[in-house]
Amino acid sequence: MNVVFRVDASKKVGNGHFYRCLNLAETLENNHKIYFISKNLNRLLVNKVKKKNINLIKIKNSSDQYQDAKFTINKIKSKKININVIILDSYKLGVNWQKMLYKYTDLMFVIDDLNRRNYADVILNQNLNSKIVKNKKIIKQKFLLGPKYCILNKNYSKNKVPNLSKKIRKILIFMGGADSKNYTFKILNIIMNNK
Repeated sequence: MNVVFRVDASKKVGNGHFYRCLNLAETLENNHKIYFISKNLNRLLVNKVKKKNINLIKIKNSSDQYQDAKFTINKIKSKKININVIILDSYKLGVNWQKMLYKYTDLMFVIDDLNRRNYADVILNQNLNSKIVKNKKIIKQKFLLGPKYCILNKNYSKNKVPNLSKKIRKILIFMGGADSKNYTFKILNIIMNNK
């Protein structure tokens, strides 16, 4: 089976989407052929993809999701990839991108933390506030909602859930490699003021 991930990482969007997709790709069985279609990956991330024997397809920068969809379709056609599943993890690529790519795959799988309407067969939202937002044009949409569907690195997924009834002494705040709006500082202030 051919599985295509459409995901980006940069200083502006961070690395969280990329690592989430990399973790998901690692869980797929060995008989799948995995492709990452991305733009602007730094050398470290390119090496991580190569180390996992994932096929990396680079696309040009685009001004909008229509142009991105065209670049993606052109690469799929030029590489002659018969796609079984497209997994999209991007806040910038929405329903219009999904509609354009939908006819090139057997299954559209979208990872969306924002409770948006999607043109996809399967929608994964691993947040506590996840909601079903149906698209009437796709009759059999499946929703994977809540933390039980959280995509974790296999090193963390083996760990037991900590007992939260004890006093919390350490908190890790991580913004996925980018924090252009300084949310880390805002969260620290909230925590410090509420002790």
